[in-house]
Amino acid sequence: MLATNKEGTLLPGMFVEVTFRSERSHPPVVIPAGALLLLVGGPHVAVVGEDNCVHMRAIKISRDLGDTIEISDGLSGGETLVLNLSNQIVDGQKVAPVLTTKSGNRVAANPKEPPQTGEQP
Repeated sequence: MLATNKEGTLLPGMFVEVTFRSERSHPPVVIPAGALLLLVGGPHVAVVGEDNCVHMRAIKISRDLGDTIEISDGLSGGETLVLNLSNQIVDGQKVAPVLTTKSGNRVAANPKEPPQTGEQP
């Protein structure tokens, strides 16, 4: 990117952060970074199925954007994911989903723990 600097307001060592937004024919699935699990077999997420059971699913990461991750394979979008997964939850375990807003910490809770309250979806 070139910028004219006729007034001399841009000084050496200055920088700017730029975000380009563009339309994609197939927009990626984007998940919160807190849903990502780095396992021996590669990256996974914990998906809560219609049966309220946790199912580990392998995914492919296309871009790590810090707080969010773009997924190129493994999710279709709209799945319920577990955030900040406890090592006490295992594949196939039944959970009691607790839906939160985007700023919430947990989407599914271990049935042995009381669900988080306070923030409404």
